[in-house]
Amino acid sequence: MIVNEEEIDEESCFRTYISRICMSMFCVLRDKIGLTGKSDEVYKNIRDYLKRLGLHDIDDKLWQLRKLRNLADYGNDSISYIEGVADEALGHSNYIDGELSRVKPR
Repeated sequence: MIVNEEEIDEESCFRTYISRICMSMFCVLRDKIGLTGKSDEVYKNIRDYLKRLGLHDIDDKLWQLRKLRNLADYGNDSISYIEGVADEALGHSNYIDGELSRVKPR
């Protein structure tokens, strides 16, 4: 099997990019709400809080980011696929960022 080192580097960069987008939105929302930690429980608390505020759109985008992160880690290995996942993740992140003023601290 011939491995193209440049493709592997590009693939790794996209996977890292997607993971960081997801984590950054998690941290921004966590801090804005006033929670601490990085566990799955904190993630669930963020989502529950967003739902209580009626911010189902933001909750959905955060959920989509998490699913995309899993796709990037465990999905198709083609560069075009991962690049598409990265574009979608950026779109969800930009949406959340634009709606942050609606998120109130608890």
